[in-house]
Amino acid sequence: MASPFPFTSGQVLTAAQLNSISDAVAFTPTWTSGLTVGNATEEWYYFEINDLVVVRGQTVLGSTSSVSGNPTMTLPVTRNTFAGGVVRIGYGELGDAGAATYTSIVISTNTTNAIFFAENAGVSYLREASVSASIPFTWTTSDFIGGTMIYKAA
Repeated sequence: MASPFPFTSGQVLTAAQLNSISDAVAFTPTWTSGLTVGNATEEWYYFEINDLVVVRGQTVLGSTSSVSGNPTMTLPVTRNTFAGGVVRIGYGELGDAGAATYTSIVISTNTTNAIFFAENAGVSYLREASVSASIPFTWTTSDFIGGTMIYKAA
C-alpha cells in the first residue's frame, strides 16, 4: 500500500488519501516452528499507518494440523530493533474449541518473528509458559491460535 504521508500544513486531503491510510492487507503467515499447518484455515491481515503495524488474525486447526511447541510465525513487516532484542508485541488467544479460551502473550525475539506463549497463573506473577502438544490443553481439530500485535516497523 502506498503511504500518503507526509501531509503538509494547510493541505486539503482527498478521499483517496484518507482511504489509503489503513487498508487491510491479507497475508498468510509462515509458521517456522511449533505448528504444522496442514489443512488449517488461516485468516490474517495487517494495517500499516506510517511506521506503526497492527496485525490481527487467527489460525483454526484442521484434521491434519498439529501443535508441538510455541507456535512461531513470521511477521508481515519487519519490526524495528530494541535494546535487549526481546519485546512483547501483543496478546493472543489459544482456543480449545467448545471448551475454553486461554490468553497468551506474543513475544518477538528478533525483527521477523512472533512467538505465542501461554500465560502461567501458577506463579506469584503472571509469566510466559511454553506451549506444547498438551499445554495449555491437548490440541485437536477446530482449536485455534489468534492474536493482535502492534509494533513499529523497521
